[in-house]
Amino acid sequence: MKSKIPHFKSEEEEARYWEIHSTTEHLDELVEVEDEIEITSPRRNKKPISIRVDEDALDAIKDIAGELRIPYQTLIGSWLVEKLRKDYPDALRKHIRSTKG
Repeated sequence: MKSKIPHFKSEEEEARYWEIHSTTEHLDELVEVEDEIEITSPRRNKKPISIRVDEDALDAIKDIAGELRIPYQTLIGSWLVEKLRKDYPDALRKHIRSTKG
């Protein structure tokens, strides 16, 4: 008999579960849906830059990025934007370009 999909306390707990379990273990519980969804990612102009970073910090960043399975440059960029949004929202808002066509 197939096991039931457990209830999760957090997204992290659910992510850990699905890393080691397959949806095929729960086929009898899955429901087919016919909803159409559109997944889009707005393309923003990204400019390559060159910065100097402490070697130990860069090694730590690369380790974290590896755990997240994303390029370390993407992680650094997302951290920069996160910091701007948190501490300098007006400065960031002033420079945001519209992504609507």
